[in-house]
Amino acid sequence: SVSGTMYVKLISDIDSWGDWTPKGTSSKPLQINFDGNGYKIRGTYINESQDESLNYQGFFGNLKNSVIKNVTFDSFKVYGNQYTGVVAGKATDTIFENVIVDSPEIYTTGKYAGGIVGDAVGNTTFKKSSVIGIKLESIDGEAGGVVGRMTISKASTDGVYMDDVYVDGNVETEGGVNVG
Repeated sequence: SVSGTMYVKLISDIDSWGDWTPKGTSSKPLQINFDGNGYKIRGTYINESQDESLNYQGFFGNLKNSVIKNVTFDSFKVYGNQYTGVVAGKATDTIFENVIVDSPEIYTTGKYAGGIVGDAVGNTTFKKSSVIGIKLESIDGEAGGVVGRMTISKASTDGVYMDDVYVDGNVETEGGVNVG
């Protein structure tokens, strides 16, 4: 279940947080309005121990009914199993606007890996966002420069939307299925 919305607005760049533990789990997604205010978060490791059994790996593990905007995630390294992305492992009914992911490295042993989000569900929207210089290696497939998998979760009117989105880099998978 999702509790009340958290509001966060950056007031400066943030350099190297070291090994970061994602916020929002499979059973308790995070509901947040995160405004980067044009600032960067740089040089962060997610799951630095490279524990290949961990799911929901990203700056946010699992988001629901959230807004992430006006922020750059720079030089992140993310390791995980399923649901792995720089910004979020999974996002349901979430808006990403003016989000830049620069020079990310993503390594996953499972499915659903993306430069911004591993799994985008329901009415999730990407506007004016980019992934630059991505290096993504996935063993099991369903990987993409922006999103690893897009899922319709409710009525037929749901959908994942992209408007003015750019990707540059390499996405490789051994599984060879659903790579984009």
